[in-house]
Amino acid sequence: MASLSSGQSELKTSYIEISKLDNAYAIQGLLWGGNFHICSIQSPVEGQQAPLLMQTHGKQLVFELKQADYDIDCRLEFSFDNDALLIKDTNSHCSQYVFSCGAHVSLHQTRLVKTAESCTQLFPHRLNMEQQ
Repeated sequence: MASLSSGQSELKTSYIEISKLDNAYAIQGLLWGGNFHICSIQSPVEGQQAPLLMQTHGKQLVFELKQADYDIDCRLEFSFDNDALLIKDTNSHCSQYVFSCGAHVSLHQTRLVKTAESCTQLFPHRLNMEQQ
């Protein structure tokens, strides 16, 4: 498991938690942008509170969702540089159509550094909110 964070104040700290499964990686996180806009990274299945599943492609983790009827071509890529996570959403389709990110937050070119503590240790209030 890896926990990555922007290192900002606790009220506006972006984080992504990555857990390895048998043949995929489970991703959950919250990115903060200007004016308190957020982008929640989790399964795009409506009504489901589950992690996003990403597959390995070379040295990257990749999530793809294509819906020709709606002209959606989402390709979310996670790559690692030393102890940092680099996120790519080149055409912004993942931000705009899949994860419904606020206008002042983007996934593309986001960089988060690895933390020694897990996200659950950094944000214990997050667990309380999810359990309610």
